[in-house]
Amino acid sequence: RRASGSTPAPLATPLRRQRSTGRTEQYLQSEAEDVEMGVLAWATEQGLFLKERVVMSPMLRDGVKSNGTECITNRSTAGCFEDTDDCGYLVAGSLSALQGGGIDVVVGSNSWRSGKAVYGSVGVYTAPLIGGQAAVLGGAAMNSAEYDGSANRFHSSMSAESIYAVVTRYGGDDSACGATEKWCLNATVTDKAHILTYVSRAYLNPKTQTGPDADELLAPVVLRLRPFLYV
Repeated sequence: RRASGSTPAPLATPLRRQRSTGRTEQYLQSEAEDVEMGVLAWATEQGLFLKERVVMSPMLRDGVKSNGTECITNRSTAGCFEDTDDCGYLVAGSLSALQGGGIDVVVGSNSWRSGKAVYGSVGVYTAPLIGGQAAVLGGAAMNSAEYDGSANRFHSSMSAESIYAVVTRYGGDDSACGATEKWCLNATVTDKAHILTYVSRAYLNPKTQTGPDADELLAPVVLRLRPFLYV
């Protein structure tokens, strides 16, 4: 029993589950590269060329890896944007708007297939050139059950089963996703000058019962493709 007037003892900080397992998805790197090569071969047939290749990296909030709890504990001025401790996040941000019939293809690992997560998703989010999180204009996402098998169209091999390849088109011009086109996301239509941000999420590593360590996930890449006649 605490004596009257004494200072209460501080509450103990709850112990958090260890994210790291020592097992990474790097063994899928060669398969992902094969899919990338398949995408580029397909792009050439479509009259497209590779303008830019962007590798996603662990999401940071004020320099701290975003995993929900740490984001809140460190009082991030960037905001936590509904980040959760049950998820590993990778991001590629501040890409210019899609235009002129250009498309993006995101190639990454299906962490549900690799056993690093019970569920995953990839999304593209549109934000004005000037503005913070609250100014996000919209987004589109696809989950791991939906993009499962999407890489096989670019690399027909059993080794591609753990890889996904999702196309992003701009919904406001003739390059929008077709009515029956699978594995395609339409970026939000807006008349405002904007940028695109891609976020890959992997939820709940079955082994640790918490979010996967983002450093143990294979970083997805964004392949920006442009028409040969693009100016």
